[in-house]
Amino acid sequence: MNDFSFTAFEQRVGQPFLMRIAEDIQIELSLLECTNSQRAGGPPGFTLHFAGGPDAPPSQGTYLLSADGFDEAPIFLVPLRRTAEGLEYHAVFSQSDEG
Repeated sequence: MNDFSFTAFEQRVGQPFLMRIAEDIQIELSLLECTNSQRAGGPPGFTLHFAGGPDAPPSQGTYLLSADGFDEAPIFLVPLRRTAEGLEYHAVFSQSDEG
């Protein structure tokens, strides 16, 4: 089972992830950054910042991501900007204070 905590992703910064964009097509993303994004009085949360290559899809959406020790899981990615190398994305996670 995957660990979707800030600490778990923070330990994966710099590691490659595979992004499934079609049944038989995957591209590599690199996890650039894991940032605590909790606001005063708000629920705990964090943001992931990924970089993809020139074939990275320009559309926001839910993509299946996987990595060594991280089973394929759906994560909603939003494109941030196009770079000379490809496209950058972010994913935002918030966690309930309950249970």
